[in-house]
Amino acid sequence: MPRNPGFAAHMHELTLAERLAQPDRCQERWYRWLAEQLSACSALDAGAGTGYGVEILRAAGAEAEGFDLLPAGPLVQQARIEDYPAQSFDWVVALDVLEHVEDDAGFLVQMRRAARFGVFFSTPNWNQWGSQNPYHIRDYTPEELMGLVGQPAVYWSATMNPAWPMRSAGALAYDDLSAYFGVELSVFRGRSGE
Repeated sequence: MPRNPGFAAHMHELTLAERLAQPDRCQERWYRWLAEQLSACSALDAGAGTGYGVEILRAAGAEAEGFDLLPAGPLVQQARIEDYPAQSFDWVVALDVLEHVEDDAGFLVQMRRAARFGVFFSTPNWNQWGSQNPYHIRDYTPEELMGLVGQPAVYWSATMNPAWPMRSAGALAYDDLSAYFGVELSVFRGRSGE
């Protein structure tokens, strides 16, 4: 059930000028942290916006590309996750995108389909922010996020202070007040690759 009490606007319905006027680089901390992890991998940035995250990943040595429903930069293709073949990237990342997607569970399935090794996504914590962003379809409490993921995962928490490191937790406490969560999902495939 969506947690946004009003009508959630869709960012891909904005004009390009309106999109470019939105706050940018909010996920830079996650991108820099991921760049260290994915330096020798191929990565697809789902919901890449202006593409600054693609630049960060590439600068660290990753073979990265990005897509968005409304691309706002030259490194970003106009596409949907369903447009990418199965297992076409080592990793698929979506930083602060899931809360904008109508079918969040289906989006996670599609990210896993396109990844060979894993998926990483981040999202704000409802316990910290509530539902303040008019472009969020929903925001997740720790319990809701773990329920959505529904499988073994590595959870990461980040505070508002960029000087404090991300911390890993086996599971999230229901009353966790971290500002953001990151979720790492491994993709396990059988012999047939499925």
